[in-house]
Amino acid sequence: MNELPPNTNTLQYQASLDITTPNASVYLQRLCRHFSRKVNAEWDETQGRVDFPVGRCLMQADESRLSFVCSSADQDQLNIHKGIIEGHIALITKREPVEVKWKELGRFL
Repeated sequence: MNELPPNTNTLQYQASLDITTPNASVYLQRLCRHFSRKVNAEWDETQGRVDFPVGRCLMQADESRLSFVCSSADQDQLNIHKGIIEGHIALITKREPVEVKWKELGRFL
């Protein structure tokens, strides 16, 4: 059974990631479909939302970029969250290695 979505009022820590790729939409849909097997996920060709036990991930795709914004309740959960996303990006981009460089957006009250 899927986990309940996190309480978005407590997701104060955020990090973002942009990946340059012509396959952004394909990757977004593949990631969301994969995650939906275990957690709540909604997506279309250009945007997605995945609710993990450690927080929420929003994804946006255009012709040349796949963007992620991950939100979690604390820094430890955010680090776990980023690790989940990084690991799955590595799996789906085996033939097209991409640079993963997170930008910490900080804590929001």
